[in-house]
Amino acid sequence: MPSKEIPNDSEFRKEDLVDISSVQIDTNLPKEERIQSFLKQIKNPYLFRYGDMVIHSVFSETEVTLDERLKQYFRIESR
Repeated sequence: MPSKEIPNDSEFRKEDLVDISSVQIDTNLPKEERIQSFLKQIKNPYLFRYGDMVIHSVFSETEVTLDERLKQYFRIESR
């Protein structure tokens, strides 16, 4: 069960969401500063746009990692 419900169109305006393709990251900055820069620019890392597409990230409350789920999904064996 997702920890948050998917927002409907009346809860946000697509044009108000940041387009992730406009985010610029200075790769010369230390890791922590790159993260801060990304968060400052994207405003909401769980709800943003890529062109006309709205991206909303939700995570289940589980002990299984994303890496483990992707391995299961693509049937990748651990080496």
